[in-house]
Amino acid sequence: MPAEKREIDTPAFLVDLDAFERNLHKMQDFLNEHGVHLRPHFKCHRVPEIATCQMEAGAIGITVAKLAEAELLVKEGIRNVLIANEIRGEQKIKRLVTLARGAEDLMVAVDDERGALEIAHAAKAFDAEVGILVDVDVGMGRCGTTPEEAVRLAKIAKGQAGLVFRGLMGYEGHVQKPPPSEEKENACRSAMKALIDAKEAIEAEGLEVGIVSAGGTRSYYITGCYPGITEIQAGSYCLMDLASKEGGGDFELASTILTTVISRPAPDRAVTDAGMKSIHPACGMPKVKDRDGIEATGLHAEHGILKLDPAVKLAPGDPLEMIVPYLDGTVNIHEKLYCLRGDAVVGTWNVSGRYCST
Repeated sequence: MPAEKREIDTPAFLVDLDAFERNLHKMQDFLNEHGVHLRPHFKCHRVPEIATCQMEAGAIGITVAKLAEAELLVKEGIRNVLIANEIRGEQKIKRLVTLARGAEDLMVAVDDERGALEIAHAAKAFDAEVGILVDVDVGMGRCGTTPEEAVRLAKIAKGQAGLVFRGLMGYEGHVQKPPPSEEKENACRSAMKALIDAKEAIEAEGLEVGIVSAGGTRSYYITGCYPGITEIQAGSYCLMDLASKEGGGDFELASTILTTVISRPAPDRAVTDAGMKSIHPACGMPKVKDRDGIEATGLHAEHGILKLDPAVKLAPGDPLEMIVPYLDGTVNIHEKLYCLRGDAVVGTWNVSGRYCST
């Protein structure tokens, strides 16, 4: 293992551990202050060691997007897992109920009657219990049922052997992107009102709603203060990226891509060895860390294109660090993350969840 940053072969994903740890505690301290739990999202980093760090800092469990991620975490000893997604198909549901037998607390989202009944049928056949959160569409227009239909689904889940109705979830993804503003805050509160309205309607029917799960890194400071929300699913906060920072995630940028300049074919242009196979372009171009007069303007498969002020001193062989624009996609490209204290490499984390997409 390289002893110092300058010895790392490029392209490489770097983690500033000091900033990472400050981010962990900042989020946890904020939610503790407001009496809200944290169930961070695994899809943002897909590293079991990071999930363990989040649990040790005070998280009550981990959120995942994919069943394979849940299987990995349970295998790694993290047994309180929410699959914040709908699981369909005989093969996947069989995997789900099998996993539930080995987890201490496994929950999954449902948004229609048939999905709930299919899970219940399999759970009974395998002598398992699966926790259910009814997924409410609070305005994103992706998965989720209406607040009115949520009442009926809660009753169905409550009445089925093999299912345990635990509560609700609703992701306000449509308000994550805009930067902080009064308009964003109002949109977020409107989304959360729809979720809490569904909670109150279910409780009016005599059912207990123990969990109301929502939120992300770019809305935690709004959702985490909304009355009735019990937990936040934020994930990007620990490593951070440009998209989350620009959307209001006030955490440190703890992750960068180390790259090497491989060519300077013109005074105003340079090329690096980090292209789309190292930096995911979904949220735009990366930014160069701590260097003025350099702008990333393009990502090819294996090349990064830089526009330079001609006075900038930059030669082939020089290292640069690029701030990650989109964390989820970028982490998933890399096999491991290099952990640094200052310029010293103190360890590596394997991206064990890299292929957990089923």
